Amino acid sequence: MPLKPSDGAGAYVKDFRKSKAPQFKGKSDKKKQKMAIAAYLDDKDDQKESTMDSFKKHLMYDPKTGKGYKAEKEADHLRMKKKGYTHDDPKSKEVEESVLHEAPDQTTQRLKMLVNMGMMDKKDLQRMIRALDMVREGKPVGKVERKILFTMLNELIGMITGDDQMFMKAKKAVKK
Repeated sequence: MPLKPSDGAGAYVKDFRKSKAPQFKGKSDKKKQKMAIAAYLDDKDDQKESTMDSFKKHLMYDPKTGKGYKAEKEADHLRMKKKGYTHDDPKSKEVEESVLHEAPDQTTQRLKMLVNMGMMDKKDLQRMIRALDMVREGKPVGKVERKILFTMLNELIGMITGDDQMFMKAKKAVKK
């Protein structure tokens, strides 16, 4: 099994020392250790570069003030996410398009589509995602999240069974 930087430098050293590969033949343990650490650092740099390449600069919004801040690097994004910032501009009804396509799973992507079509309140989106995550992880769901889940489920059942109000919302969204 190939080594990964997450295995740590020690795993590289251990693997290099026990290897029977021709490039290690006649090399001392000290030399194998240096080679292992060089390989570890090289892999770690490659991993860091690939992570940086996949990150795209974007705006994140403070849910309290609605002010947007640019996430220049992944560390900025993670720091703002911890503070509760979102990708959605509170002044706009639309969910940021680039985030829609980068949604972590299909359920989140579909929920964001419902917001864009006007079938779900934007303010409920984060709570819905959090509630679904809690259910997925087997954690207890709070009252607010439970209410949002049941409301959404009820609307879905209504849409399937022919609730006129929900059907008209869907029809109107599709015409746009």
